[in-house]
Amino acid sequence: VRTVSNNKPSQYPIGTTTVTWTVKDNAGNTSTATQTVTVNRRKGNADVSAASSTVLQEENGNGPEVFVAPNPSRVYFTLIVQSRSAAPIGLRVTDASGRLMEVMTGIKPGSRVQVGSNYAGGNYFAEIMQGGQRKVVQLVKIR
Repeated sequence: VRTVSNNKPSQYPIGTTTVTWTVKDNAGNTSTATQTVTVNRRKGNADVSAASSTVLQEENGNGPEVFVAPNPSRVYFTLIVQSRSAAPIGLRVTDASGRLMEVMTGIKPGSRVQVGSNYAGGNYFAEIMQGGQRKVVQLVKIR
């Protein structure tokens, strides 16, 4: 991934906001995905919110599917990885600076994987790979 950008606001209002993510790779391929962020109420100066899983995927739409819950999270993320293929799945998590945080291989489709219990607050990207297909999911760790 060369660039990841979005149109998120600096502060989310109460209600639902749709954020559009754009990913561009080193070969010049571009893909977009949307994320819905719902803020139910404010607690002090911090938003208390629930967000859908953000999947940044290649345009062909094939390969593994992933769902993350909770996201954002204060403790850890549970990734549920599914695929029509029985081929093993690999997982690589990096922080927003591209620093490698975690690598897993040989994950079976239909598995649940937990990551992030030792991550500091911030944004992370989980890359799920199967054969020549991949998906990138943003993970948000809150303090």
